[in-house]
Amino acid sequence: MQEKIEKFINDERGGGNVAEVWELIDGIQTPELILSPELWEHWDKVRDEQIYIIDVGIACLRPQSKLEDSPKRKQNENPDKYAKKNKIKTWSDKRDIQYQEWDKLSLKKQDKLEEFISNYNGNLLSLVEDRIPESAKLPDSFSCRIQISGKGLKDLVYNFPDIFDVSEPDQFAELVQPQSLSDGENPHFQLEPPDKNAPKVCVIDSGIQERHPLLKAAIDSENSISWLPGNQQTADYVKDGRHGTRVAGAILYPRTIPRSGKQPAICWIQNARVLDDNCKLPKKLFPLNMLGEIVELYKGTRIFNHSLAGTVPCLTRYMSAWAAAIDQLTWQKEILLIVAAGNLPLDCRIGPTRLSIVEHLAANRLYPDYLLKTACRIANPAQSFQTLTVGSIARNYYQAPSYSSIAQKDMPSAFSCSGLGIWDTIKPEVVEYGGYLVKDEDIFKWTLGKQKNHGKIKDVSRGAGTIQKDWTVVKSFELRESFCIAVVGHQGWNNDPDASVPYSLVVSFEAI
Repeated sequence: MQEKIEKFINDERGGGNVAEVWELIDGIQTPELILSPELWEHWDKVRDEQIYIIDVGIACLRPQSKLEDSPKRKQNENPDKYAKKNKIKTWSDKRDIQYQEWDKLSLKKQDKLEEFISNYNGNLLSLVEDRIPESAKLPDSFSCRIQISGKGLKDLVYNFPDIFDVSEPDQFAELVQPQSLSDGENPHFQLEPPDKNAPKVCVIDSGIQERHPLLKAAIDSENSISWLPGNQQTADYVKDGRHGTRVAGAILYPRTIPRSGKQPAICWIQNARVLDDNCKLPKKLFPLNMLGEIVELYKGTRIFNHSLAGTVPCLTRYMSAWAAAIDQLTWQKEILLIVAAGNLPLDCRIGPTRLSIVEHLAANRLYPDYLLKTACRIANPAQSFQTLTVGSIARNYYQAPSYSSIAQKDMPSAFSCSGLGIWDTIKPEVVEYGGYLVKDEDIFKWTLGKQKNHGKIKDVSRGAGTIQKDWTVVKSFELRESFCIAVVGHQGWNNDPDASVPYSLVVSFEAI
């Protein structure tokens, strides 16, 4: 704006349309454009004295902060003559000076933010710069995890310059369990170590049961590390799941496990434990820093399996710091990160944006149409451009009245999140067999006397008399051709197993 005004004053080209400006908006930051949808939903409930852990993004560059185009050689210009002009060196020197100025600006803003936080007795827990990949020198923005009071958080959102993203640390979706590996199965098969130059795959997950007979020979145990604060155990302690162990098994045995004989492993498995016993990432672990440390440690590794995903749909107005960090690491280190598209909750929504499968079906959004809704969009950081994002498809179709699979074989799993990503990019890029869900076809379940939607009357016994009445409210589209009621008897005062009682059942339907 300032640049165009100056051109308008000097009567230069590019400043003519400034005369069309008829209103200037006061530069008050609008919280709904800065806060994540989940944080915005309960923004009015933020308490001044409560301590919060928050992820924050601060922009370092303004739109006018751009480099001049590098000098171009004319079509017929002699290369030696062009080199003697020394234009490239002049431009490079100017660029390097500009990079240094931008770095100083970034550091200045970081210091200013830390000072701001300290005024509210807060702490800067982690910080990472998000640099533009074309140069890897340009501090486009920086992201950090902070601890601050509610009062400080409000002041930060409304008044701190160039703040563009404020969100709660990602909650992580339940991980779909790959096929289980049992200690006792395949006793006649022996896994042998891979070739010493075989590729290495780092499993960033809940740890690995490294001494499992079907895994042990392939584990690079010398480089097993836990990133959990105060916990150096690298084993997989997730109950009834052992997710990292199963992921390692899926890498070594993508289709079937041999029943007999010997076979060398196809790769080395490296164990980077980041999830605790409950399959959760501690809030003290900032994903951006954590991933950078892991990639730096495993320098010879080119493939990283990263099953973590947020619970809610990713944002599309800008790339998240987590996804941007993955893109930057991929470009800088020439690696491949494999990430999950994310999963939909079964019967309970998560925040205002992630509806459950049951809610979609109840609202008459049929499979697979509901997978294209915004509420089913891929989860952070699956929108990363450089990752290989993996969705799930159904391996089989199941039907045994009154249950049947929602998805047919080789169709998207009913729980698997889908695209599109930022700028309408295709996501996920690939799919793999991940499981399927079945549904009950009498849609609603109802038991006489057990309803909770009409309250209870105090000091009145509903079950002691001979006359009972109850009701259920059902959407018309949920009704099927048959409406069935089962009457189940129970033992009363008469212990005779052959005793019977006559009864009358009256059913009425009412449109309300």
